[in-house]
Amino acid sequence: MQLDAYARTSVHPDLALLEYAAQGPICCLVLERMCGASLLEVLEIRPFCVYAQGNECALLFECPQGDGWQAALEAALREEGLAAGLSGPFALTASAHGCMRKAQLALKTGRRLMPGRALYPMDEYGEAALIEAAADVLRKEGLCAQDFSDAAIAQIAQLDTQTGTQYAASLKAYLSHGLDMKRAAQALGVHRNTLDYRMKRVQELFALDLTDVNTCFELLFSFWLRDNLPAGEEAAEGEFDAQAAQAMLWRHVERVDAMPASGETAAYACRLLCVGVSRLPDAQRVALLQEMREKMGDAGACAFDEDVLLFALPPERMEDFAAACRLLCDEKKCQTAVTQTFRGAQIAQRARLCRMALCAATQMHARTQDMCSTLFFMTMERRISLAPYLREDVIRVMDDDAMRGAALSRSLYAYLLHFRDMKKAAAQLGIHRNTMEYQMRKIDAIIGKPEGENARFLMMCTYKILALPDGRRFGL
Repeated sequence: MQLDAYARTSVHPDLALLEYAAQGPICCLVLERMCGASLLEVLEIRPFCVYAQGNECALLFECPQGDGWQAALEAALREEGLAAGLSGPFALTASAHGCMRKAQLALKTGRRLMPGRALYPMDEYGEAALIEAAADVLRKEGLCAQDFSDAAIAQIAQLDTQTGTQYAASLKAYLSHGLDMKRAAQALGVHRNTLDYRMKRVQELFALDLTDVNTCFELLFSFWLRDNLPAGEEAAEGEFDAQAAQAMLWRHVERVDAMPASGETAAYACRLLCVGVSRLPDAQRVALLQEMREKMGDAGACAFDEDVLLFALPPERMEDFAAACRLLCDEKKCQTAVTQTFRGAQIAQRARLCRMALCAATQMHARTQDMCSTLFFMTMERRISLAPYLREDVIRVMDDDAMRGAALSRSLYAYLLHFRDMKKAAAQLGIHRNTMEYQMRKIDAIIGKPEGENARFLMMCTYKILALPDGRRFGL
């Protein structure tokens, strides 16, 4: 007996979900080919949707009871000589939309990374699938990991190479172990006081605030990028070329080829200041541009369109220029975003990131290194849907909130944001620490305890994706 005996349909799983009144959590299994019904009979699985697409077959079913069903499913698949990707369980049919795509990604990625397995759950292979997708998007956008990384990471690594210090490895261990000095020191094999000294030196030498949780997450995100994606060329140190920068800026705002023309140099070091002016009347926009040009002098370059003013300057001049322009921008209620140092050839790409930073910033004056993860995911969203890469454990907590009218997802976010510091998370939420502990126990009952710090990092990335702003502003 084949799967035809079950409710095989030509209706796509997402449409089938609209018509299905779920009694329990829903899973999706994507098989590399059709199989015998005995596979499902072993597990007492009765799919409510069996959908064939090419050589693959997707099955939607309610999650079996108990903890051992995935192991039993994998054993049954192996006996049949099959491989499959698995997504879910999803508590709500709305959350299960796109489950077939997730299971397909798990199967494709898992078979490449670990051939010979029979079952590839998306929870295990989601990170690798995200990295593969990101590498493809960045290549198409002409970007690399360095474009979304805090430059301090490369500077720390350079100092280590020159002096034999171990600041980069120490900082990564400290961040990766949830800001726990003792556990990070044990992982490095050094005394706690040694690691404490190194972290103080890192803060002093590179102007980093390791007491700020957002800074810590963005630094950890920068390490993740550099470990998993092509880094690209290091930042240039050549003399700023105002003429070349001017030409590149105008090509960007006029939406034409932004590659340097013959004879122009692109190896020079550069920084950008972007000012959002879309809400200003034309006369005020022109007046602000003129005032800022006067402060810039002849050593920089500028261009503008109806959404932004763009100013390119030598790196050493940017801080003073940005500070001098803040009062002007505050008076007009215009946001600003400032980049780190980059190669002149990247002006067009960095200008796009500046526009994104204006769109995503929650403060008047933003620095792109403070929002690396947001800019990275906004760039990906320009090319692909990020829905398949959301962590399913976060979705399960949100589903539980939707069904029970609770706010556990908010508590989980605070807990992750503060690197699992229960006291600080409770303070942010305005609740007692004991209440926070009770809520985390409820979350653990829903999703289990995440295994390792990397799982918590990826859950935080899911929250970053869910919070992405509408990128249609500022010409994106």
